Amino acid sequence: MIPGDFYRLSSLVVLNISRNYFVNTPASISQLPQLRYLCLDDCRDLKALQKLPATMHEISANNCFSLETLSSQDAITGKWMWPIFYFTACFKLAVNQGCRFDVIVPGIHVPNLFIQQNMGSSIIIQLPPNWYNEKLKGLAGCRVFAIRENPHLLTDDPASDIAICCRLEAFDYTVTSSFQFLIYRIPSLQSDHLWIGFHS
Repeated sequence: MIPGDFYRLSSLVVLNISRNYFVNTPASISQLPQLRYLCLDDCRDLKALQKLPATMHEISANNCFSLETLSSQDAITGKWMWPIFYFTACFKLAVNQGCRFDVIVPGIHVPNLFIQQNMGSSIIIQLPPNWYNEKLKGLAGCRVFAIRENPHLLTDDPASDIAICCRLEAFDYTVTSSFQFLIYRIPSLQSDHLWIGFHS
């Protein structure tokens, strides 16, 4: 059993509640303002990750065979550049949850594998007929984040965040997908960086 008032442990950083029998993560977890590491391994009945603190950096949910959804995905990727997830043997999650990853590295050149390229903040791409079908594996995008050309983005405020927001819209379908990547602690970046994202 998990006590309902463990949210009072306001300084808790690591929480291991593995091998439990709850279906959803306890709601009181969202009230732990310092929590960074959460272990849910072998929670065989767990079906969904409910709201978690935005401070989360690492979640381990190996062998959670019933896990289907990550309902708090936006919250747990809000603060950290590279959050870490372990979902070994979560086969239902693989079926129900799309795949998404973001990478950011120093650089100024878009790789040649991105054939459609453009200067500026937008690009229009003509897609072949019937492109949206069962063969579509996902969508990938890339852009250069020009730090040196935008020095006003640099600040001494440690709480300052800069977001790179890429939005994809298909005009002849109702399908709309978006990419977003948050660079945490922008003052630490003093050079141009390259962002690559994939979403399925």
